[in-house]
Amino acid sequence: MKKLISNSSDFEIIFKEYYNPLCNFINQYIHNWEDSKEIVQTTFLNIWNARERIFLETSVKSYLFQAAKNNMIDYIRKSKRNLEIKNQTIEGEISTEESQNISNLMIREAIEKACLTLKPKNREIFFLNKFEGLTYEEIANHLNISKRAVEDNIARALKLLREQLNKDENLFN
Repeated sequence: MKKLISNSSDFEIIFKEYYNPLCNFINQYIHNWEDSKEIVQTTFLNIWNARERIFLETSVKSYLFQAAKNNMIDYIRKSKRNLEIKNQTIEGEISTEESQNISNLMIREAIEKACLTLKPKNREIFFLNKFEGLTYEEIANHLNISKRAVEDNIARALKLLREQLNKDENLFN
């Protein structure tokens, strides 16, 4: 058995001789030059870190190509796992987002349906406040009524709407 690397000059010689061929070898499988270089660099880094423990029973070339291939397999597994996690996260976000949109739509429809039970003046005041964003004072000036009348109408509308929405079984199931 022969030690793969005895000193830094041995490492440099091996690196210069095999870096490009290993990159080409890995790139044949993954078709991404940057990732291929990263895998080969990781291979050489691992070899350097374990240099005291590496003894060869095969040729240097065989050892390096097998080590690079093993690192490539690890890289592919990790990439695949990361992609699965990312896809699950995206699906979860989409499902949550879609669910929230459906819930919001159902609530809005239920509110609009419940508003139909309000008296016309009461409904107008409620819509001006909640959907148009007018203040009580603005509504009072717009309709030539007192601010207190607006407050009473909003309170009455909210009470009736709450009762109607509590009756809607589809909304809370």
